Amino acid sequence: MPEIEKEIEKEIEIEKKNVKSIAGHIIDEKTDEKEKREPESVLDVDEHMSEKQKLSLMNKQQKREYILEYYAPKALFALVVVGIVVFLVVKHFTAEAAALNILAVNTTQQGSAANDKEYYEEFLSENGLDAEKEYVSISTGIGVSTDPNDAMSQDSLQLMQNKFMANAVDVFFADTDLVMSFGEFGYMQDLDKVLTDELKEKYKDSFVYATVIETGEKIPVGIKIGDNSWVKDTGWYEMDAAVGFGENAKNMDLALEFLEYISRE
Repeated sequence: MPEIEKEIEKEIEIEKKNVKSIAGHIIDEKTDEKEKREPESVLDVDEHMSEKQKLSLMNKQQKREYILEYYAPKALFALVVVGIVVFLVVKHFTAEAAALNILAVNTTQQGSAANDKEYYEEFLSENGLDAEKEYVSISTGIGVSTDPNDAMSQDSLQLMQNKFMANAVDVFFADTDLVMSFGEFGYMQDLDKVLTDELKEKYKDSFVYATVIETGEKIPVGIKIGDNSWVKDTGWYEMDAAVGFGENAKNMDLALEFLEYISRE
């Protein structure tokens, strides 16, 4: 009997070692340790732990939940950013660029083929430009009257001035009086300075002169081209037409090539 009692006491001692009491509540150390290691929710993980430490405390289900909650939004955001970058890069390398800007005012035929950029592909090709990457920007829908009380005409003039000031006019077509008027306000190139000797000789009797208000200097700012075959083919003007170049033209070299192109007999 004493031996049996000793065995029982020994087992009780072992149990006591594995059981502890806190505030009168008996807690199994093993169970308590497991609960400490395994959080009830992925949200219970200490945010100051490393990712490796956090994952080591979780069971498989919690790991899956944590990965979805923590990494999925970041991965989605990264994919969106990459998508935007790829789109911008592709757009940059495939977008067409305006090689020449033409403004034609008071045109009489709105359905002219010359209003479309495809009309100028031959010209671009002759000057070594790829029509799939570059094009001629053409504006023909602006009308200006001589009536000073015409509100729409005033708005059109303002729009034209904005285009000239924004360097968005390389070649300017209009009636003779309008070309001269814009020359007076300093919006047109001095043709004596930009034309080749050959073109000066060809058009010297067709120059449109303007006295620049700011300087008082009289200069050639346009060329009368009402009888030009290219202009006639466009149907833009019946008889009175002139062409010149914007003072701040960005593509002056190609603008001069364009004048040569439409001057062919």
